[in-house]
Amino acid sequence: MIDADGQIVAPGFIDLHTHYDAQIFWDPYLTISGYHGVTSVVLGNCGFGFAPVRPKEVERSMLTMVRTEAIPLRAMQAAMPFNWESYPQFMDALDAAPKGVNLLPYVPMNPLMGYVMGIEESKSGRMPTDDEHAKMRQLLHQAMDAGAAGWSAQRLIPNGPASVQRATVPAAEKSMSSGWAVMASTRLISASSSTPAILRGRSGRSRSAPGTPARCYSSGTRVGVDLVRVCFLKNGAPGLMYRQ
Repeated sequence: MIDADGQIVAPGFIDLHTHYDAQIFWDPYLTISGYHGVTSVVLGNCGFGFAPVRPKEVERSMLTMVRTEAIPLRAMQAAMPFNWESYPQFMDALDAAPKGVNLLPYVPMNPLMGYVMGIEESKSGRMPTDDEHAKMRQLLHQAMDAGAAGWSAQRLIPNGPASVQRATVPAAEKSMSSGWAVMASTRLISASSSTPAILRGRSGRSRSAPGTPARCYSSGTRVGVDLVRVCFLKNGAPGLMYRQ
């Protein structure tokens, strides 16, 4: 028996959009989410994460998360064991880590593309070859068999204010795979996969701007996969995006 007199008794909250992929290795309660009643979190959002990763690219994977999610590099270096290469091995590391919350991990597209194509090639904007797509599908299915809940990707307007893939940024300085190649690849991978997906889009001024939530959503519905949209709307555009 638990005496809950004078307390609020409620189900735990499920946080669908987090970037706690690193913090779980040094903070089992995922402060401050755990303090506010969050009992389950989704990892691997927006196509970002730490697996699969080759040993020689571990440092680069951490720098990517510094650039995209402002996760402190020293904290990652001190706390993350990186005793994995494949996604199933990453899942084993999550299982072994102390946890005060439940985890639901997505397979992020950026490390997947970088693992198969090479990081520099994945940033170049070229489409993966048929063989590379086949390898990505194989690794995705392997991850799903190990317990992943789906895959995630992000597509921002290439020259938008929030894009880390602005055309003015040299390819060598970009921190993630090409947004266009990611989105095109997700359609091809989805076409032969029944795995659920989460796509993050950002609204633009044009109704047909590549990467809008409506365009992202159609990418999933055309191939019949379950899709969760995480949409970020520009000020003044909620009516437009609601109609889309």
